[in-house]
Amino acid sequence: MAGHRHCPLPERKEGALPRVLLVFATAFAVLLGIINPMSAPNAFAASHGRGYDSPAGWLGQYLVGGVATYCLEITAGSPLGASVRLGDRAWHTMSADENARVSWAVATYGQRASDNWAAAVHLFVWSLADPKEYGSHGQSGDDYYVWRAPASARADILEKLKKIRAGASSVKAGTLKGSGSMSFQTEFSNNYNGTLTVKLSPSSARGSIKLTNGRFVESGTRSLAGLGGGSYRVVGVPPEDGAPYRISAKGNFSTSGGYAGKVALYENAGGSQQYTAGPGPKAQVSVALSASDPNPRSATFAPILRSQVAERYPAEGDAFTDNFVFSAGEDPQSGLKNPWPEEAGGGYKVVTATVTVYRTRATSITSGETIPHDAEVFDSFTVTTSAAEGPLGDYRASTTKKLESGYQYVAVSVIDAADQSPTTRAFLPEGYRWTDGWGVSSEIAIVPPDGRSAATQLEAQGFPVSDVASLDGLLFDGAQVRFHLYRRPDGGPSPLQDSDPEAIDPAATCTDETRVWTSGLQPAAEVVTGTAPSDLRPGVYDWRFEILDQAGEIVWGAPCGPISERTEIVQVIVETEAQTNRRATETVEDAALIRGTIEEGDTLAFAAYRAERDRDGQPICEPSNLVWASEAITLTPGVVDRHTVKSGPTMLPTGTYWWVETYANAADEVIHRGECGIPSETSVVHGPDLPDTGVDPQLIAMVIAAGIGCAVGVLVLLLRRLRTRR
Repeated sequence: MAGHRHCPLPERKEGALPRVLLVFATAFAVLLGIINPMSAPNAFAASHGRGYDSPAGWLGQYLVGGVATYCLEITAGSPLGASVRLGDRAWHTMSADENARVSWAVATYGQRASDNWAAAVHLFVWSLADPKEYGSHGQSGDDYYVWRAPASARADILEKLKKIRAGASSVKAGTLKGSGSMSFQTEFSNNYNGTLTVKLSPSSARGSIKLTNGRFVESGTRSLAGLGGGSYRVVGVPPEDGAPYRISAKGNFSTSGGYAGKVALYENAGGSQQYTAGPGPKAQVSVALSASDPNPRSATFAPILRSQVAERYPAEGDAFTDNFVFSAGEDPQSGLKNPWPEEAGGGYKVVTATVTVYRTRATSITSGETIPHDAEVFDSFTVTTSAAEGPLGDYRASTTKKLESGYQYVAVSVIDAADQSPTTRAFLPEGYRWTDGWGVSSEIAIVPPDGRSAATQLEAQGFPVSDVASLDGLLFDGAQVRFHLYRRPDGGPSPLQDSDPEAIDPAATCTDETRVWTSGLQPAAEVVTGTAPSDLRPGVYDWRFEILDQAGEIVWGAPCGPISERTEIVQVIVETEAQTNRRATETVEDAALIRGTIEEGDTLAFAAYRAERDRDGQPICEPSNLVWASEAITLTPGVVDRHTVKSGPTMLPTGTYWWVETYANAADEVIHRGECGIPSETSVVHGPDLPDTGVDPQLIAMVIAAGIGCAVGVLVLLLRRLRTRR
């Protein structure tokens, strides 16, 4: 069997001289390798790898230096023994594409440790490298040579051969030549921004690009690897002096051009003169490109800012505080809108703005570039960006002076090239100056007006109640006033009875849930009145009023709970006035004036009490001193104003009497009871013997006293005379 372990069935029919010459050439090459190791090919011992041996010959791999190779000539002898790697060469019987396909198949499938894959690759290599011999047997070479494998493996080998051919059909010999271009495009309105466009052939080439005076937006770095053809956003990094500059780029790209039209060629040095093929080289393409901006880029930028007062309506005594956000704007001279420049070592250029705060008593402010003559400078301050945050930071600054009531305050910001450091000034347009101008709405602060108010303290149901607000301060254009009315739960203290006016919880008293009425908006004035509707039910109410701006923002609000802002609504208010200075022979009456809402079944009763006081001197009106009581008088329902009801006429003995009226509802619940002992409810009844002369009784008493005095004088005079006579 050992005599059959070679590629062909028959021996090659060649003369001895060519074989001798080949052996000599091989020996000479080896000798050269000994003499000059740098140029000698590598020598290896070839042995069988994976595959099948049969009486007809070997079908499979030959391992040369650990690499699976496949013999190229069907009829040549077996390459077992010493083999020499001749290098990467094109096999003369195959085209460049066929050399590439053999190299691809040997590299992709031929290195596998599989008998069937090795057999299939060998058949594929023979079909391309020795096609004439392969098809010279009157049948398909595939069917003819697959018989060297066992019958059980043949179908799988042919199926694998089919797969190899399908994959190889798209393999083309790779090129070693490449080309390409790079070019910069600059944004007209932003000289920092731009695009680097790369075109490469072949398109599979990849490489790295290094920028000068620029960086890639994607990475923020000056160089980027793994790039192919396409467009890449770049941003300029200008020189420190702010002079015009150009971005330039250098790029090196390479790619595999597929398998080259060569195989790794091995020659048997043992006398058989067989050549085998191993995985051949891949085609490597290298392309070096460079580019530069076609025109210089401008490094200048135009810093601007947006500002917003921290408080549109600060309190008196606060500082004027401003919030700032810086950015790069458009240069009005060139139209450029370049970004905020960065320092070479990191960070941003520093910019300082000067802010002047004016104050004016004008009620309205119109925006414009000219500062009105009546606006006076109140204070000024500066705000400077930081190198670390630059335009990305939020900045805040305040006046040192405190705000006063009665003014509107307007801030005007200025960025002037003359106020900047030399390193920043180099990046500004010549003579650059920016200002936001007078009257920017976000830069106006107003100390809002405040006020005081007095509400109706007591009113009867069915009649409107009011709150009168007096405003102090600057009544700016658009200022408005609105009133709110809140009802306390039933049983709340009367505004006239609170011992501690502050003994309430405003958070629980003046809420959305307790609010029963809100007025419409009224223009702010020195005095503004809010009148609630007349359909409010009895109870205790608290008033509040607010000052709003034209947009409806509340700029000032009165507190909840002051006693001057409380109203008590009762069902009825009863005022009484009794007759006085009556004689015992005359009737005495008490009259009640009712204001309010009389309900169905309401009654009014009168009672007279003999004037008596307790130990503390307080009037008492109790059953013990009751002298007369009327029947309950049923009242006619409705809203009345000073409706008069009188007691039934009665005659009382001589003395002083206190009247008390009682107002009750249909359930006999007392709605109102008069106060005991008040002057308007006091009647004095004189004795019946007092003549009715029409003269004031006090005058009569004076006359009597004078008469008695005269009588005493006469008696004294008579007694003196008698003593004289004795």
